[in-house]
Parts: sequence; structure tokens; C-alpha cells
Amino acid sequence: MDNTAWANIEHQVEVILRLHRMRQQILGAEIFGDPAWEILLQLYLSTSKGEQLATKDFDWIAPPTTLARWITVLEERGWVECILIGVKQTDLRMRLSAEGKAKMCRLFRDLRHPILVS
Repeated sequence: MDNTAWANIEHQVEVILRLHRMRQQILGAEIFGDPAWEILLQLYLSTSKGEQLATKDFDWIAPPTTLARWITVLEERGWVECILIGVKQTDLRMRLSAEGKAKMCRLFRDLRHPILVS
């Protein structure tokens, strides 16, 4: 994927995440349940920047127990890799696996919705 295409996808993901945060602020988080999707979006965006995220980076998405459950599900599917860099739970870092990145790239590449096309 060339840099222009990647930048366009990165922009799309940023818009989606901004919309989700605004949705939570305005309408309330308790009626929406997208933790797995939010985690994948956040990890996809961090991948473009070469970053690994910590569990604290997902605090805005859901309570810790919900996050842990969904991170486990995504890891079991092979879409997320968890790396422990210390001995505490806060030392856990995450990134998309090669399979997870490929699936997210395919999703955004194949998506032709007008709101997401620049």
C-alpha cells in the first residue's frame, strides 16, 4: 500500500475514533457496545505510527474487565499480539498481528462508503 493510500486510511480511522468518542460524550457510553471494534481501530492507527499500546490507552473504551475479555478474544483469533515487557499488568503492550493488520487493511481498502472516501 502506498503512502497516500495509507494516509487516507489513517485519516478515516481517526475520524471514526473521533466520532465514537463524541458519541460517548453526547449520547452516553452505556448504550453502545463496540469494545472489540474500538480496540482494533486504535491498534490499526497505532500500527501506522509504529507504536504499541498499553491497556491504559483503552481506558476510554470500557471498564478493565470488559477490555481484558475482548483483548483475550482478539488475541485468540490471532488478530492481536500481546507483549509483556515487565511484571505488572500495566506492562502489557498490544499491537495488531500480521493477520489482524491484513484484515483491517482489506476492510478499509474494500470499503466504498461515501463518508469514508476522501
